[in-house]
Amino acid sequence: MNRAKIIIQGKEHWLTIPVKRNYSGVKNVNEIEIDNAKDWKSDLMKTLKINYSPAAHINETLALLKDLFSFECNLLIEFNLNIIYKLCEIFNISADKFKISSKLSPQSFATDMLIDLVRKVDGKSYLCGGGSAKYQEDEKFEAEGINLIYQNFQQPVYVQSNSKDFIFGTSIIDVLMNCGVEGTQEIINKFQIPS
Repeated sequence: MNRAKIIIQGKEHWLTIPVKRNYSGVKNVNEIEIDNAKDWKSDLMKTLKINYSPAAHINETLALLKDLFSFECNLLIEFNLNIIYKLCEIFNISADKFKISSKLSPQSFATDMLIDLVRKVDGKSYLCGGGSAKYQEDEKFEAEGINLIYQNFQQPVYVQSNSKDFIFGTSIIDVLMNCGVEGTQEIINKFQIPS
């Protein structure tokens, strides 16, 4: 939620937004606060400028990120949602059907909560990532008549300016730095899941 993978000196590295950790117990995702006492935005921009200097679209991407980072807020969820909605706008992705799970007020936990959320939006299927097999109880979806779809994402390979070997799992920041908005749009169009 508060970090994104980029490439520094040919190796994967986490770019991190500092969050306040001075609380006891557990906080919900929508309650996590950004630690704005630190000058993290300037630090992130410097890191990106230095490490992506050979990238073909560095100036375009830094301008976009500067705009995204100018959004002022205290909650990490607000910051992340702003970026998601702006990127959807840039890449012509409809966000009309996006739902914030906390606003749906699920009353259960783990797999039962996922089923509850699918029901609350009148869904018939649940799209899950590959890592969910470790904790998710797949049989519960079938018992509830919900089609479980594993996305099996295959990351497109593109030229990464600051790495000899392709590094998988990087943030859209890496794609934008190397491909620009137009090239990233082409990748999105090419690898879009048919509806």
